[in-house]
Amino acid sequence: MWIGIIMTVFKNISVVHKIIGLVLFLSALALGLAGLGYYGLSQYQHATSSIQNASARAQYSEKINGLVYAVVMDSRGVYMARDPAEVEKFAKPLTKNLSVIQSTVSEWEKIIKPEDKDAFAALKKSADDFVKFRSEVVRLGMEEGAAAARVYGDNDQNRNNRQAFNKSLVEFAAKNEADIVKTYEHIESVRGKVKALLINSSVIGVLFALVFSFFFVQNSLRGPLRGLCSYLRTLAQGQLSENVPYLDYGNEVGDMARSVNVLRDGLLRERSLAEQAEKQKHIDAEFRGQMHAIRKSQAVIEFDMNGTILAANDHFLRASGYSDLNEIVGKHHSMFATPEHAASQEYKEFWNALRRGEYQSGEYKRIGKGGREFWINATYNPILDEHGKPFKVVKFAVDVTDAKLSNADYQGQIEAINKSQAVIHFNMDGTIIQANDIFLNFMGYTMNEIRGKHHAMFVDKAQVESAEYKKFWDNLRAGNFDARVFKRITKNGDEVWIQASYNPVFDLNGKPFKVVKYATDVTDMINLTDQTGVNVSSVARATEELSHSINEISTNMARSKQATEDIVNKVQASKESSENLVSTMRDMEEIVNLIKDIAEQVNLLALNATIEAARAGEAGKGFSVVASEVKNLATQTASATDDIAQEISKVQQISSQVANAVHAIIESADSVNGYVAGVASAIEEQSIIVKDISTNSQTTSNAVAMISESIKKTKK
Repeated sequence: MWIGIIMTVFKNISVVHKIIGLVLFLSALALGLAGLGYYGLSQYQHATSSIQNASARAQYSEKINGLVYAVVMDSRGVYMARDPAEVEKFAKPLTKNLSVIQSTVSEWEKIIKPEDKDAFAALKKSADDFVKFRSEVVRLGMEEGAAAARVYGDNDQNRNNRQAFNKSLVEFAAKNEADIVKTYEHIESVRGKVKALLINSSVIGVLFALVFSFFFVQNSLRGPLRGLCSYLRTLAQGQLSENVPYLDYGNEVGDMARSVNVLRDGLLRERSLAEQAEKQKHIDAEFRGQMHAIRKSQAVIEFDMNGTILAANDHFLRASGYSDLNEIVGKHHSMFATPEHAASQEYKEFWNALRRGEYQSGEYKRIGKGGREFWINATYNPILDEHGKPFKVVKFAVDVTDAKLSNADYQGQIEAINKSQAVIHFNMDGTIIQANDIFLNFMGYTMNEIRGKHHAMFVDKAQVESAEYKKFWDNLRAGNFDARVFKRITKNGDEVWIQASYNPVFDLNGKPFKVVKYATDVTDMINLTDQTGVNVSSVARATEELSHSINEISTNMARSKQATEDIVNKVQASKESSENLVSTMRDMEEIVNLIKDIAEQVNLLALNATIEAARAGEAGKGFSVVASEVKNLATQTASATDDIAQEISKVQQISSQVANAVHAIIESADSVNGYVAGVASAIEEQSIIVKDISTNSQTTSNAVAMISESIKKTKK
């Protein structure tokens, strides 16, 4: 991969730049060798400086060590002085040496290596303690005498202090010697490395220069030039199918290849011009045929760039209501626009865009002859001249007035539905797009609370997790319509019932891209259906009880009918007895009348006998008595007969009344019997009807229950 990248970069470098690059490389090689030499010298110089510093540190160590020895000697002189003058004699050089120790330590500190600073800090503290202690010895000797100085200084503490200081000096001296040895070893190592690096770099640089020079000549000059010469020979033979080599070179070779490619393109262009000329004839003929076909099927009108009408076909004239082309030619396009639109900035920008050669398309409302509105789906196409400048506009249009009216009607229907029903839109994954106010108010949400959320928010959790709910959405995604009664959950957690239809909406490819649901609240109807089921069940039970009661009544009426028939038969017998009684009373009346007649005859005979007895005188007294008795008996008989006749008359009246009553009873009994028979027949028919009603009521009750359950079965 890297070789390919390097080759790509290399072939894009110009020949001059490659030569310059070679020179720069050789110069860089020389500079590199010089740099290596400088590096070696700098390493040697650094090592030399390190040795010098190590030597200086060793010298400082030796110098301080000597000064310490001198201070110790002068301190002893102070201890052994016999008078102040002698103390002062030793104190002056001692004080001077202490000052030199401090200055020497300060100079030494400047060249201490960073890694030795902590150790040197301990040495410096020992030096400060040493100077401080010896300075106190001098002060005591000068102020209190040699004895006081000896007591203070000639002790183990003083000696320990000096020994620690001497030890630090010895350790630093040893370390300095080790640093010097190490530095010498480093110098030798650097010298060997620099020597090897100089030799290797020189050899590698010379070899690279040779390889680069050969590669440069072969790939940048000799090879490409031969390749281009060979390709030019193929062009001379008329072979134009092969591509020019080295076009991807970004140098002079690439420039030459591109020049050859221009030559090839010219030859190809000349070859294709003849072919294109022939093809153009066919294209022009086809274009004219297409234009002719378009003009036959679409409304076409032409304008100049100012909007003046140049020409129009019959389709446009019919769409706009004109019959003669002369009615519109030479007039401005604005004659088809409303005055308000023609004066608007939008209309001006419309024509400015056409003058810039910008294509315009859309659905436009236009005004035809007599102010009639019509709608067109049109494209305004600027026609360019050979310089690419528009010189006229051709409009192709289709009259869509009927479709526009249909769409307006459809839109009106949609708006009417939105005003009367709950409407909600979903994506195919079930997320909510929008909903109307009726749906939002019905469910208790705002639009911001539901937008982007899933339809499942309206369904109880158990139903959402069911396979039935997944199948419900799979069917909708398959483009299947679903309409029935669904149970839903409002924001407050209330259960509601809706009569809804889920309608997949299809795109131009017949693929559903969203679902629109239209719904109506049927919660009250569902509740009423439940109540109706309860009522129908109650009616069924009551009807069944009524059927049992009617059966009992029917049985009792049958018994009543039988009893009534028995009564009628018995009353009929009573009627016959009453009639016999009346007949007997009539016979008795005749007998009484006969007795009465006999009594009257006897009474008449007794009267005649009395008359005859009176005529007989004494002889007739006994007969007169008998006649008188007979007359009395006849009178009594007549009186008794009258009483009997009166009683018989009363009995006759009573018998007649009884007969009439029995006759009325018979007629009433016949009527009752007829009524009972009719009632029994009606009750029997009523019993059959009530049984049918009971059966139908029970069936209706079951059907209502099944309907209620069926309505409540929802599929999500």
